[in-house]
Amino acid sequence: MIGTLLTVLGSALISWEKGIRFRQIGIVFAIATSLTFAIRDVVARHFNVGTDVSSWWSGTVVLIAHQSHYGFFVSIKFGPIWKTQTRKALPEFIPSGIMIGIAFHFY
Repeated sequence: MIGTLLTVLGSALISWEKGIRFRQIGIVFAIATSLTFAIRDVVARHFNVGTDVSSWWSGTVVLIAHQSHYGFFVSIKFGPIWKTQTRKALPEFIPSGIMIGIAFHFY
């Protein structure tokens, strides 16, 4: 739980960096980080607790809810430029993405 909190907090801190566009992209990635942890928790809970709800169904519901809610928010807030800005910012997050992937592999 502490690791999740620190990861989301670190992503949120990105939103206070200099440059308005960088802050906006930081917010988008903070939201994406929260989403990935939500999906991981749903899937882990299914396999550890043994609920009757399928982890695939739960994960799908989380993804659809996230996409509809935040997709609408981002398109209204940032307009068409968010796609370009996201593509420009993605390479900076590749190392942390690889490390998180490795951590989940051994989870």
